Amino acid sequence: MARIKVLLKSKNNPSPIYIRLTDGRQIDVMAKTKYNINPDDWSPAKEQPKSLNDIHYRNMNSDLVELKSTLLKYYNDSKDNLLINTQWLKDFLNPKITVVQENTIPNTLVEYIDYYIEYRKHELNYTSVQKFKVIQSKMKRFQEYRKKPIFIAEINDRFKNEFVSYYKSQSYAQNTMQRELVMIKTFCKHARFLGLETHNQLDSLRLDRAKVEKIYLTFEELEKIENIEKGKLTESLENAKDWLIISCYTGQRVSDFLRFTKELIRIENGKHLLEFTQKKTTKIMTIPVHKKVLEILEKRNGEFPYSISD
Repeated sequence: MARIKVLLKSKNNPSPIYIRLTDGRQIDVMAKTKYNINPDDWSPAKEQPKSLNDIHYRNMNSDLVELKSTLLKYYNDSKDNLLINTQWLKDFLNPKITVVQENTIPNTLVEYIDYYIEYRKHELNYTSVQKFKVIQSKMKRFQEYRKKPIFIAEINDRFKNEFVSYYKSQSYAQNTMQRELVMIKTFCKHARFLGLETHNQLDSLRLDRAKVEKIYLTFEELEKIENIEKGKLTESLENAKDWLIISCYTGQRVSDFLRFTKELIRIENGKHLLEFTQKKTTKIMTIPVHKKVLEILEKRNGEFPYSISD
């Protein structure tokens, strides 16, 4: 099972923050992130700044949590097809954007994705860029499989059938195919907006979404999880268990609840309220803190569990 840690290797101030990915005995790669910190302000145990009162450190921690999560997804998608080494990790941390000369717009899908990212660089967030890079990696492998480039003007119903056949051979889920075909159409429509030729079948390309069973926990199941004796779980599993319970009793996205800290809680008229800004919507949220969450905080001396990847 893959594990991702962020750590310091130096006691110098400032010290660069490194990210390390391991998977059994086969994979162990580490590279420097763009972040630096005073070692006195860093908690090795929690893999984050000691105090998140400072807005700079709070944003840094949020970025690191998101980075770990995105890296894990990218690794799981890449590990069977790419050589996983330090250079692979460096390329992930610093994706190379193709610089396109003015008035030169690529007409192949793989190259156009770089152009699209560069064109919209002031609008896209880090997570979106990484998602596009994952699709681009898949399209590169698809090109190698079909032994010819994917031209934007040739993305039609025949391409869709070929695309579906290839994705099924790689055991991708129906909803992954549907979601990434929609994104490919978005790239092509953007190219058309800039004057490139697209196929007249492009707009009609469709894939149905598969109905996904709604996964939920009953209160009885949650109680069973809560009542697992502490000594039967490792520290990391106890930490993950607490996050699971917090997620169920706050009802927030993983990108939000994993950033919860005690500094986000205020007491008003005797009630504990959690106030935060949602990462996806940028909406400011205020929600009551459920007694189950308060029990976890009390057990942890007022602190939330330490941050982990989703």
